[in-house]
Order: sequence, then C-alpha cells, then structure tokens
Amino acid sequence: MEAQVKRLLRTAAVGDRGSVSIFVAICLIGLMGLIALVFDGVGKINAQERLDDIASEAARAGAQGVDPTLAIPGTTIKVDPGRAITLAGDYLNQYKLKGQVTVNPAGTEIDVQIDSSYTPLFAGSIANLDLGITGHGHADLVYRVDKQ
Repeated sequence: MEAQVKRLLRTAAVGDRGSVSIFVAICLIGLMGLIALVFDGVGKINAQERLDDIASEAARAGAQGVDPTLAIPGTTIKVDPGRAITLAGDYLNQYKLKGQVTVNPAGTEIDVQIDSSYTPLFAGSIANLDLGITGHGHADLVYRVDKQ
C-alpha cells in the first residue's frame, strides 16, 4: 500500500512539471503587450506635442507679418493677412507640413491648425495603423506704447 502511494505521488509530481514555465510565458507575453501599448501611447502624445509646438511657432512667425504701411506712421499695429499666411506657411514648409492658417478680421490674432498622422511602432507593425493627430497654434499680436 505504501509503495502504491509513493508511486501515485511520483506520477502526480511528474504531471505538474513545467506548468510554472507556461504560466510565466503567458504572463510575459501579456506584460510585453501592455508595455508596447504604453510605448505607442507615449509616442503619440509626444508627436501631438511636437505638432502643437510647430503650429504655435508657425503662428508666431505669421505674427511677424505686421503691416508696415499702418505701423510706421503709427496708425495702428496689425498684420497684413496675406503676408502673415505666407510667413506661417513658410515656417510649416521647413518641416514639410501643410496647415490651415487663419487671421482674424482685426488682424490681431493668428490661428494655425496642422493635420498629420502618427504610425505606432509596435501596433503599426502588427496592423497597418495610422493614428490621426492635430496640432493647434495661436498667436496674439501684442504691442505696447509708452507715453511720456
């Protein structure tokens, strides 16, 4: 009887051999997938922030297009819409980006919107995936006149 119990315990122990390795492998695959999703998410956020920065700088570049015919005589300070759009577009062309540049009717505010896409490193290699991202930039024409 005692020999049968020992044999039964030995065969039961052989049946469980390697089960921890399978469990660890399954957990590691899930963990690697989670890390890949986090990595791709952070990459998208970084691409979004970069596009926002470029759009903001393009708006600031457009704000440099002050209309000299009004500014030099001291009539008013506002941008020439055509010149502002050209300056902002030239800035975007440096990065090979296209954007929509708008100037408010008063000529004191410039908005830039850039539409682009981000291809995730891990998810993009599994499925042909492109995520749409949009960059926004805004510049206010600010000037100050001190009277003495």
